[in-house]
Amino acid sequence: MPVEERSRRYTNMPVEYERKFLVEGDGWRMQAVHHAHIHQGWLHTDDMCEIRVRITDTGAMVACKVRLLESGHRLELEEPVEIEVARRLYAQCSKTLVKHRWRLAGGGGTWEIDEYGGTLSGLVTAEMENPEPDLVLPPWMGVELTGAAEWTNAALAARGRPQN
Repeated sequence: MPVEERSRRYTNMPVEYERKFLVEGDGWRMQAVHHAHIHQGWLHTDDMCEIRVRITDTGAMVACKVRLLESGHRLELEEPVEIEVARRLYAQCSKTLVKHRWRLAGGGGTWEIDEYGGTLSGLVTAEMENPEPDLVLPPWMGVELTGAAEWTNAALAARGRPQN
C-alpha cells in the first residue's frame, strides 16, 4: 500500500476511552455470554505507547495504543494478522496473560468482563468502552480502576496483581 494511502487510512484512528472496574462476586454470571478465550502478549510498553498481540478462538490482532497527553485517552489501531504470524510474535513477548472474556449488555452499552487465568487467577475486571456520562453501575461492580496504571493489562502481565 502506498504511503499516502496508508496515511489517509489512519487519519481517523479511533480514540479509546473506557472505564474499568474490579468485579465483586458472581452476580454477573447468569446474564453474561462467553465471548472468547484470549492470549495477550506485549512486544513493547512504555508510558506513552504499547504494542500488543492478541490471539483468540476466532483470530488474531496486533494493536498499537498511544496515550494522548491532553486527555488521557488513547489512539488505538488494531489490525488483523494471520494466526501463525501472531503466534510467532507472541513467542517473542516477555509479558503475557490469559483470560476468558464474557459480554453482558447493560448500563447503556456492553460490559466486557475479563476472568484472568494463570498467576492472575481469581481476578475479574469489567470495562465498557465509550460509556454514557451517566453510566449506571450494576451491584456486582467494585472499585473503579479507570486511569490506574498498575491495573492496565500490560501492567498486570508485567507485575501481577497490585496489592492495594
